[in-house]
Amino acid sequence: MWFIAAEDVITAYAKGREYDQLTGNRLTDQYGISYATAHRLKTTLVRDLRKTGNLLTACICTEELLVTRAPVETPEEWYETLWRVRL
Repeated sequence: MWFIAAEDVITAYAKGREYDQLTGNRLTDQYGISYATAHRLKTTLVRDLRKTGNLLTACICTEELLVTRAPVETPEEWYETLWRVRL
């Protein structure tokens, strides 16, 4: 459940909607957690996402990349392609 809630926060942040569409009350209602917990989860994730060179953006893609995967490309080749585009 925590990872799904974190995914909602990260997705909203990536789309620039972390404040208008993802409120602490919405997280509370949707996941059955206290408001304090929802607020802490959201603020901790958003704070980390805003830092340059943070762990989350190094591990996950939080921005749209305009690349397509060739059908014959192996997962390892696709991974390398994504890293080249991102750098």
